[in-house]
Amino acid sequence: MKPTEYQGVLFFEDAPDNYIANEPISTEIGGVFRNAQLANLNDVKMQLASECKRRGFNVIIKFEYGQKSSGILASIFSRDDVKWYGRGLLAHQA
Repeated sequence: MKPTEYQGVLFFEDAPDNYIANEPISTEIGGVFRNAQLANLNDVKMQLASECKRRGFNVIIKFEYGQKSSGILASIFSRDDVKWYGRGLLAHQA
């Protein structure tokens, strides 16, 4: 599968043979204290790319993303009970 690139970081949804997985990486946008209503996939990738580069990597494999409910308390106390999430594994070329 062909990767996507965002701010110099490659995002693979699969695990290509020529990359070795390292530590996990993840982020969430939204919840009780932060509104995710106007957030999108680019916001998820921006946070992950920044953290990826901070840790000295430029590839994320097994990249997953989507939206999920923040739970019943968030729906009571917030206008937006949806969170964006992204996760994967930092990797380097074999």
